[in-house]
Amino acid sequence: MEDKQVSNKTLGLIGEVNNTFEFFLLDTGATDNFIQDEFIKEMAIERAKGCQMQLSAACGDQIINEWVNVKIKIDNIITKKLFFMVKGLSHKLILGNDFMIKHKVSINITKKIALIDGKECELVYPDECLRSNGNYKFESNSENFCLMKSKIESRIKKVFVKM
Repeated sequence: MEDKQVSNKTLGLIGEVNNTFEFFLLDTGATDNFIQDEFIKEMAIERAKGCQMQLSAACGDQIINEWVNVKIKIDNIITKKLFFMVKGLSHKLILGNDFMIKHKVSINITKKIALIDGKECELVYPDECLRSNGNYKFESNSENFCLMKSKIESRIKKVFVKM
C-alpha cells in the first residue's frame, strides 16, 4: 500500500502506544477514535471480537468492521481507549470527541497547546516529528531543535541542542 499524503497543517500530540512514541491527530470533527489497520498489525495489537459497528464507503467497500482497545499515554495521562479500525487511514491514530470530551481537551491553535485534564501539552505538526531509532526529533525554523529521549526512559525529557 502506498503512503498517503498527510497535510502538514494538521496539529496533534506525541504520545505512546506499546512503549513506542507516535503522532496522534486531534480531530474535533470525529465522534470516535480511529486507528489504521496496518498500524495494528505493526504493533501486534490484539483485535476485539464482535464489533457492533460497520461502516461502508459509497462504493460498497467495508471500511470499519473491527475495533481494538488500546492503552495510550500522553504526557502522564494514561488511559485505555476504544479505537475503530480503518483500512488505509491517512494517520495511524486519530483521537476524536470521545477522547476529547472525557479528558476535557481544550485546543489553542495560536499557542500550539492543548489542555488535557487541565495539563498543558504541546501541539506539533506531523512533519515536525521525524522518527529516528525510537526517538522523535522536533524541527523548527529556529536554530534549536528538541530531541525526545528514547522510549526506554520512564519519563520524557526535552533536550535542546544548538545547531
